[in-house]
Amino acid sequence: MLFDDRYEKLETIYETQAVSVYLVRHRSLSENRILKCIKKNGTLLSDTSRFAGGPGREADIMKGLRHPGIPVLYDYEEDEESICLIEEYVQGMPLSDYLDWRDSISIEQICSFLMQICEIVAYLHKREPFPILYQDMKPEHLFLRGEKLMLIDYGAALFVPHSGRTFQKYGTPGFAAPEIVANGTTSVRTDIYSVGRVAEILIAHTKEHVPSRMMRLVRWAVRENPEERPDSIEAYKMEWEKACAKYTVREKNSFPATIVVTGASKGCGTTHIAISLTVFLNALGHRAYFADRTDSRSTQCMCQNVPGFCEKDTVIYHHHFQAILNTGSAVQPQERPKGIRVVDGGCSLCEDEEPDLTLCVVGSRPWQEQAIDFSMLPQDAAILINPANRFVGGLLAQVNGRKLAGYPIDKDPFTLSREKRKLFGRLIGRINGILETNT
Repeated sequence: MLFDDRYEKLETIYETQAVSVYLVRHRSLSENRILKCIKKNGTLLSDTSRFAGGPGREADIMKGLRHPGIPVLYDYEEDEESICLIEEYVQGMPLSDYLDWRDSISIEQICSFLMQICEIVAYLHKREPFPILYQDMKPEHLFLRGEKLMLIDYGAALFVPHSGRTFQKYGTPGFAAPEIVANGTTSVRTDIYSVGRVAEILIAHTKEHVPSRMMRLVRWAVRENPEERPDSIEAYKMEWEKACAKYTVREKNSFPATIVVTGASKGCGTTHIAISLTVFLNALGHRAYFADRTDSRSTQCMCQNVPGFCEKDTVIYHHHFQAILNTGSAVQPQERPKGIRVVDGGCSLCEDEEPDLTLCVVGSRPWQEQAIDFSMLPQDAAILINPANRFVGGLLAQVNGRKLAGYPIDKDPFTLSREKRKLFGRLIGRINGILETNT
C-alpha cells in the first residue's frame, strides 16, 4: 500500500472493488487522517481525465480547494495499480445519522445547515478556470462537526468546460436531477436540484411550523425542468437568507453559557443530575448539551441502558440530548456546539470553567461524608440534596446558613418527571438571568 512508510493503518472504513477507504495515523505527527485508494483497473490516466471521469480527477479537483467546509487534501501518490489520496479526517457524524437520532430539529438549524450547504456549493461553482460540479449531494456526504457541516467525497465531482454543460451519469437516486437520469446532462442547476432535495429532507425532520416562503424555495429548486430552477446557487442562497433572516436573529440559544454540576463526594449523582438538567433545558427550547469532565464512564454506561442512543467520535446523540465525552489530551476535542454547556464536574469545582451558575450536589445517605466546604462555593451556587432528605437538608442549611433544595428519587435521568420539572423550574429564574446577561 502506498504511504506505508508515513502512515499506520488503523481500520477499514469502506471497501469495494473500485475504492478502499481507511482511517490511518501519521507516524511522525500522530494525527488521524483518511487514506482513499482508487483502483485504475489497468487504465492509464489521460490528460482529459479531469473532464472524462478518469481515476485521477478527484485528486485534481481537491488539490486546489481551500474552504472550511471541504476536507483538506494533504498528499497524493499513484502507481501502476491505484491512486491514493491522504485527506483530512473529519470528526463528527453524517447529517443523515444526525437526523435519524434527533426527534426534531429547529427551523434555525435548518436555516444554518442550508446556508452552509449553499456556501460550499457556491465556492465550488465559482472556481477558476473551470467551475466544479459536486454531482452527489446527499445527507450521507454532509458531516456535522459541532455546528459546522463539511462536504466530503469528491469522487463524482467534475470540472465544467466552457460550454457550461457536460454529460455524466452520476448521482444518487432520489437526489439526482431528472435530466441526469434521462440523458446524463449536467449543469450548475443539477447541483441546485440536489440541494433542494436535501432541504426537503431537513424540513421533513422538524415538528415546527415551516413558513410557506421556505416551502416555495424548496419547490423552486426541485422543478423537473432545469430552466425553471434558480440560475445560480448564489441567487438561491440569497433567497434563503431573506427567508431565514428573522429566525437567525431570534435564535435564543446561540450564545455560550456554562452551568457546572459538582459533587461533595463520589457517587452523589452529579452525572445523573447534569443529564437531567440538559434534557430539561432542551425540552424548554434552549439548545443545551452535556460535557463530561470526569474520568469515569458513567455517561456511556447510563446511555447504554437506554434505547435510541448513538455514539460517534466522542459525541453521544439522542432525541433531546447531546453529550461531549471526556477524551483527555490524547484526542483532539470536538468543536464546542452553540448553546448552554452543562458540565459534569464530578467532585471538582472546575475552577477553569468560570461557570455562569454552579450546582453543588450533596449526598444524603449516611455513608456519604458531607465534607463540602460551603465557603468555597460561589454565593449564587444552588445546592441540591440527592436524594431529597428534609432532615439532612435542614441540618446543613442551619449549620451553613445556605438554602438547599431536594432532588427527587429518580431512576431515569432522560425522562422528565413532574417532580424534576418543578425543581428545575425553581432554578429557571437564575438560568433565565444567565440567558438575559449573555444575549
